[in-house]
Amino acid sequence: MTVAAKPDSNLILGTKTFTLEDQLEFARFSGDRNPIHIDPVVARRTLTGQCIVHGIHGLLWALEALLLKHALYVTHFKIRFLKPLFLNEAIVCSYNPKNNRISLETEGVVLVTIAVSLGTVTPVELDDEARRARPTQPDSPSFSQCSAPGSRSLELAGEPAIARKLFPAFCQSYGLATAADLGAASYLVGMKCPGEHSLFASLTGAIAPAANPYGYSVVESDERFSLIQLAFQGKTLSADIEAFYRPKPSQNQPIAQLGQRVNAAEFKSVRALIIGGSRGLGEVVAKLIAAGGGQVVVTYHVGLADAQALCREITDWGGNGECVQYTAGGSANTTIDYSQFNQIYYFATPKIAGKRARAFDQTQKNGYQTAYVEAFKTLYRAVASIQHPCTVFYPSTVFIDATPKGLEDYAAAKLEGEAFCSQVNTQQNTVKVLIKRLPQLATDQNQALVENQLTDLVDCLLPVIQAMQTGQPFKAA
Repeated sequence: MTVAAKPDSNLILGTKTFTLEDQLEFARFSGDRNPIHIDPVVARRTLTGQCIVHGIHGLLWALEALLLKHALYVTHFKIRFLKPLFLNEAIVCSYNPKNNRISLETEGVVLVTIAVSLGTVTPVELDDEARRARPTQPDSPSFSQCSAPGSRSLELAGEPAIARKLFPAFCQSYGLATAADLGAASYLVGMKCPGEHSLFASLTGAIAPAANPYGYSVVESDERFSLIQLAFQGKTLSADIEAFYRPKPSQNQPIAQLGQRVNAAEFKSVRALIIGGSRGLGEVVAKLIAAGGGQVVVTYHVGLADAQALCREITDWGGNGECVQYTAGGSANTTIDYSQFNQIYYFATPKIAGKRARAFDQTQKNGYQTAYVEAFKTLYRAVASIQHPCTVFYPSTVFIDATPKGLEDYAAAKLEGEAFCSQVNTQQNTVKVLIKRLPQLATDQNQALVENQLTDLVDCLLPVIQAMQTGQPFKAA
């Protein structure tokens, strides 16, 4: 094929909003069914807090757009994943002919860069009828297991023929084999090595037929940065890959272990409703109260399995725990009888993250405002209306005292929530609100690729539960 003349200015190749349906289709094509891409409930406990687009999905969409707009063919490329592509946000794909770079961005923030070399390509086809590996769950090796040096074979997975529907121009120009190879690179990282706890960092590739396709080797690893370097060989793609071994979801101590931290009857008079209690802070509070002889009802928004597992652990141990669905700020919460509780803990929260875009992020601000102010006000008023003695815990944050860049909206919403709590504490006596500014704790909210020193949850939360029994409101500190 001949190479078309380069355009002489920066060009928009296309705009796309990736949906969960797009992701499921790409997963069928590539075989990469890592939950971080296709399962919102599981993804909420990962580093990103939500589903992210397969990196190779973004690459194939960009190369398809380059073909459709300017008939330009790529023989070598290097893609860097600077920030994740989230679902349901407008992604702009642009091409700079001066430096042969494609960028994927949102609201002016570059998420992905693809440096390309142009040339001619020869389409290479693939047997559409051949059987492929179709695992539904990724491998979950430890860092040491998946970073062990050596060569390994790799099956072609998924349903490669779906690429003809997803990327028709690419398949016609490069052949189905090249599309399948790129899908296989996604499958390698997301399902095999590092597998379940992976995050794609970069891929440097050359498109040319190979004599011995489908294999990979671990070239190097660096546990300090959780980084693994791989060499991949497909039928037409040779690639060097960098991937992170991302943190696993945080695991709290079992109730049998936490029970050693409390007296057996320390909380026997407590009847607690724990909003957002299926994991994280709420899970620890539920276990501590149950271990101390109290009764707990934990709520979940979408994490039914987590909530059920927690209550099963509590009851199997001999404690008293139940779960119920609850949407903070929602109108369908009237089934909860607040009069049966003398303590309520409010841990409802969206994912806490720095600003993603340069511009003001109204959606993110609204999420904080809804969770930490409006939904809490709704809960408080419902509890106060029944005139039943109760103590409510409102967790605030030390970020109010020293706010990291990008978390201004988060800190502002918490400060407004504090102000509401302080105000209502002066107005009536049946419901009191305890406010405490919590430090960074070892939860999913505070995951990082490089391990941080975080405050132990029990050391922080056990004094809170003990203080809740007095019913005396704390000042914000």
